[in-house]
This record gives sequence, structure tokens and C-alpha cells, in this order.
Amino acid sequence: MRQVISIFALVTGIVLGSSVQWSVGDDQNKTKQPNNSMTFWVGSSSTNHMLEDVTVLVARKDGRLEAVGRTDASGRFTVPKASLREDGSTVVLFCKERFFCGAFRLDDPKFLEADYRLIHLAPFSIP
Repeated sequence: MRQVISIFALVTGIVLGSSVQWSVGDDQNKTKQPNNSMTFWVGSSSTNHMLEDVTVLVARKDGRLEAVGRTDASGRFTVPKASLREDGSTVVLFCKERFFCGAFRLDDPKFLEADYRLIHLAPFSIP
């Protein structure tokens, strides 16, 4: 039982540590330059593999959905933060066939302070 808890703590530490932004060199005397883009990483919750060809959509304030791109072979999609701020964008959606869609709400001002976001999509099956 202790080994299971230790492994769980190690994995949790790795996952939490992966969200930290690492930098090279001495940054204590430098001001952080804002990154003008947001990178999303999209994976499968059942396999932890990254998902290729996930459609990325942005819901605008007037209710229309705008496709802004697709994830690459490594499950990554980068978008300018300005495009997430424009037209009263409310939600960014990630949709793939045979998976439930996932979403991030954009109404939190701190959301765009990060440069990277990770989301896992849950697969579904029809009997």
C-alpha cells in the first residue's frame, strides 16, 4: 500500500511540475516578457497519448463558433492570445470524433496569463 501511495505522489508531482514554466539562466534581475501566444496540448484521458487532428473552436460573444485550427501530430496547437481576446470570445473548445469535447472558459482574466494549457478528452463508445 505504501508503494502505491509513493508512486501516486511521484506521478502527481510530475504532473504538477509539468505545468511549471522553466527558464534557463538567471532571471532574477530581468522582467518577464509577455508571451503573445497560447499553446494547448490535447491528450486522451484513457491512454494519456496526445491527440492529433483535434478541431479547435472559439465561441464568440454573439454565439457563433469559429474554427481556429487543429492540433498537430504531437497534440499541440498554438494560437495568438489576441485572437482569444477579440470579439468577446467566451470559450475555446476541443473536439475530436469518438471523444467528448473539452473546453476552457475565457472569462477569467488570469486564464491568458499562462502560456501553456493541457486538456484531456474522454473517449466514448456506442454499443
